[in-house]
Amino acid sequence: YMIVMLGHLSDNRIATGVDHLIYGWVFFGVVITILFMIGARWAEPDRAVIASSPVVIGAASALGRTNPTMALLAAAVILLAPHFVDRMLQQQISRSAVQLSWPLAPRGGWTLASKTADWQPNYVGPSSQFQATYERNGHAVGVYLAYYRAQGPDRKLVSSLNVMATSEDRHWHAIGSSRVESSIEGQPVWWRRTHLLGTGGMTSQRIHKTAWKTNWVDGEVADRDAEAKLRGAAGLLAGRGDDGAAIVLHTAGEPAVADAVLSDFAQTHLMALRQILEKARVAH
Repeated sequence: YMIVMLGHLSDNRIATGVDHLIYGWVFFGVVITILFMIGARWAEPDRAVIASSPVVIGAASALGRTNPTMALLAAAVILLAPHFVDRMLQQQISRSAVQLSWPLAPRGGWTLASKTADWQPNYVGPSSQFQATYERNGHAVGVYLAYYRAQGPDRKLVSSLNVMATSEDRHWHAIGSSRVESSIEGQPVWWRRTHLLGTGGMTSQRIHKTAWKTNWVDGEVADRDAEAKLRGAAGLLAGRGDDGAAIVLHTAGEPAVADAVLSDFAQTHLMALRQILEKARVAH
């Protein structure tokens, strides 16, 4: 309840992100310890335990003599600590503009066709977003990056509002989602795969599109939102800031063909994409 009240009273400035983990794992333990100390003041130890375990008697007596003033001071520290933790974490976050060396240089026979794309997913409030289209052998792959820095409750990388297609989208509808694995330099990389169906009206031809998405957080990629959250918390606590980005690759065509095209593009370009993102993070 304390965490809920802190979030409410601070207008969701604290107790909603990585500090939520701190309260849950650290302050919870402190609060429980204080409660045990206060409860021991009125504890009635088992007589059998008193007779057989004098050491336990001494420990209980010491707890029973807990100074109420110390307990009040400890409680005050618990209430004020979130403000200091929030200030400390905010100092770790860069506020500078994102400087990304874009577009991505093509490799493996791919060529840069355009610095735009015919479609992009719905990401709310990124610090910067970038896109480009690459072509090879009649296939076109769109690349979309949504880069987040100085995240908050209203704009963050991992959010239920960030989707491939919203329910209000009149032209694109997500019709299925699953995980897919690709091999990048001999290492497995997982993506969240979404199949989309594009419609422009009753007489318009339907277009199939496949999108692969993963998150880049604290220098690593993670398709699962929970893992991305944990990596972001670890990076922020370690003083590496809260920078993160969504990497989305997409192409039109039947799903089986689209998967093969996206897998080939990912194998030749994902490492270069990660290097671009890492340079942007360390350059702030």
